[in-house]
Amino acid sequence: MGVCLARWQRIPHLYDMHSSLPEQLSNFRYARSPLLRRLFRWVESTMIDGSCVVITICQELQDAVTTAGAGERAFLIENAMGGDFGRADGGSGLQDVRARWGIGASQPLILYAGTFEQYQG
Repeated sequence: MGVCLARWQRIPHLYDMHSSLPEQLSNFRYARSPLLRRLFRWVESTMIDGSCVVITICQELQDAVTTAGAGERAFLIENAMGGDFGRADGGSGLQDVRARWGIGASQPLILYAGTFEQYQG
């Protein structure tokens, strides 16, 4: 629905891909209908094709998006619990973040805040 609304409003669409919809139908045996699986494959390819950017959370999804022909618009942000991210120390802000992660001044910097659920820290 977001892709259609973005086209209608002439605004960019970002797809935050946390799983493959047709794969979820199979893995959890939610539906055995081949027609439903084809529908979900079509929906997923429409979202990938119609998005300016696709964010994936694991290498398997990144590979799937690349195979679908949208690898140049896909960005992998590992969805891993824990890690050494530290705390903000009141430093110089964006310059510190760019320096720490090797992000050039002309490159876009995106903050992913998640869904603000407790498990996401």
